[in-house]
Amino acid sequence: MRSQSFLDFAPNITLNPTAQPAARAGSLRAVRSGGGLALPLCIEGENMIIDHIGMAISDYDKSKKFYSKALAPLGIGLVAEVQGWAGFGKDGKPEFWFGVHEKIQNPMHIAFSAVSREEVNKFYEAAILAGAKDNGKPGVREIYHPNYYGAFVIDPDGHNIEAVCHAEENK
Repeated sequence: MRSQSFLDFAPNITLNPTAQPAARAGSLRAVRSGGGLALPLCIEGENMIIDHIGMAISDYDKSKKFYSKALAPLGIGLVAEVQGWAGFGKDGKPEFWFGVHEKIQNPMHIAFSAVSREEVNKFYEAAILAGAKDNGKPGVREIYHPNYYGAFVIDPDGHNIEAVCHAEENK
């Protein structure tokens, strides 16, 4: 029996036509192909323990605009919109979802992976320009480990959003 995905529960999915899967190492596994549509749901050899995450927000358009700008330096963009929910991700796979709900979770902490310290810096700059509040300028956080380079901002709903790179500094 195959495992179910969000596509099984969201037949009216609208994909962002500008989201293009990038060429990456490893083979893609996809589910539900119809009309030429096949969404990659994992890249073999690059699996995380969490498939996707969703959170409630208060203003859909404001959050969509904020995350579109803040996450762009990380190569993350709007991939799908389903019944009032926006799905952001890379390679055509939405992993970060939000939608309007009357009850917003207590502030959440969500950390997005960056491949370089420069991406972390650009995320921070873009997020601040998009209206975020500073919650920790880009820098090394040795309390976590010697190469933990992160930046923290507060989004429009009070969530603590981070970009982090674990790579050593380029010399």
